[in-house]
Amino acid sequence: IAFERFLPALPGSLIVVLASIGLMYVTDLQDKGVKVAGEFPSGLPGLGITSIPTDHISDIAGLAFGCFLLSYVEGIGVAKTFAARHHQPLDANQELYANGAINIASGIAQGFPPISNL
Repeated sequence: IAFERFLPALPGSLIVVLASIGLMYVTDLQDKGVKVAGEFPSGLPGLGITSIPTDHISDIAGLAFGCFLLSYVEGIGVAKTFAARHHQPLDANQELYANGAINIASGIAQGFPPISNL
């Protein structure tokens, strides 16, 4: 908050993270009870499909549909805005296919699906 108010031109979040890393490196705060995340695996995650236990599918289905609907509505809203601004036609089915492809690819790559497909 102080960076936003007094030094808005500096990347305050980055400075705080780097200062925190430096503080943990030069002190023994971990020995005094400050929890740290531990080791992170290096490299990219492998490609694959994660298995879902069958007893959790009913719990996940509603949430997955809600996330899909929100993603599609938001994506189509952005697409309509860009299409209108640039006087281009918009194919809602093509947007749906693109949204599905992006979500499948990010799931296989164990990544985060983008909020908008544009």
